[in-house]
Amino acid sequence: MKHTSFALAAVLVGAFSLPALAAEKVQPSLSITATGTMAGQPDQAVIRFGVHSTSDRADMAMQANQRAMTQAFSVLAEAGIEGDNVATTSLALNPRYTHYQKTDGNTPPEISGYEAHNNVLVTVTDLDNLGRVLDSLVTSGVNGIDSVTFQISDTTELEQAARIKAAKEARAKAETYAEAIGTEITGVMSMSEAGGSRPQPYAMMDMARASGNSVPMAAGTQDISVTVSVVFGLDGNLK
Repeated sequence: MKHTSFALAAVLVGAFSLPALAAEKVQPSLSITATGTMAGQPDQAVIRFGVHSTSDRADMAMQANQRAMTQAFSVLAEAGIEGDNVATTSLALNPRYTHYQKTDGNTPPEISGYEAHNNVLVTVTDLDNLGRVLDSLVTSGVNGIDSVTFQISDTTELEQAARIKAAKEARAKAETYAEAIGTEITGVMSMSEAGGSRPQPYAMMDMARASGNSVPMAAGTQDISVTVSVVFGLDGNLK
């Protein structure tokens, strides 16, 4: 008899649980990704340049490099660029080897000289002066300019405008889909942001074609983009 009562209780519990589970409904949703982009005018440029010196002796290679770099720093100071806007990024001294034709497999390479490399990053806040700065650096003894990158110093307002644009675009897309399938948006279930833009470097090959008193440069515009992903809740009833 005890076993019968237990079985009956289990059946009754199951009977009352099934309607409760059946009543649970999954909230229909729609996932949308949208990007807002705003164009801005760059107001500064970053120059990555280096001085590369060679000599038969390590100390002479470093001394030649030091003289050329001192002159480059002097030119930058004359142009009003110094302090936090000038930073050494790397300094290296490496041997150069002479490789012989290996006939016996035991002949090691010999050091034939040394190379000194000093690389610097410079931020130019006056774009009208950029061409003259580049010319002055090359004239002073700089023999390697890796890239020139234009950028916007403060992108806060552009990012805010891009966020608003992306959010409105996401809502407009969601409304289009909801109307197309005959339902309505009930709210936002989740929202996340990702995005941004990076300045593009200008290859020195293009600048080598310049003529005249200074290198002509065109900053153009820079796009600031923000991407949002939004999950909208939908009314489960079709109209």
